Amino acid sequence: MQFYRFKGQEYVLASRTLGAKDRRLIFKHILPNAVGTLVTSSVLMIPGVIFSESSLSYLGIINFTTSGLSSIGSLLNEGQAAGLQNHPHMLLFPCVIISLLMICFNLFGNGLRDAFNTSLRGSEN
Repeated sequence: MQFYRFKGQEYVLASRTLGAKDRRLIFKHILPNAVGTLVTSSVLMIPGVIFSESSLSYLGIINFTTSGLSSIGSLLNEGQAAGLQNHPHMLLFPCVIISLLMICFNLFGNGLRDAFNTSLRGSEN
């Protein structure tokens, strides 16, 4: 999507008019401008993947306990089965961990977005 967005930009059209080949256009003009958005969107997808895996393992659709692995979702399921009255720590710690993971990856993705945003370069707020 980013390649199509930058394909119509004036500097790409000017470079094409001057006789630049497609390979040069991609690697010298389009890719450097699109890499920030690609990296940022990739990092911002990670919390969604973590939450999806946790949800699926919490519901028992994915079972990692047979292979000896553990998941945040399976820890949440075990904490709920143990009961909140008797063992609140079994539910509290996985909830805190998944919350911190989501917040950290979102803040990291927002920081990367701000760092790679070409419209903000040269201006200080």
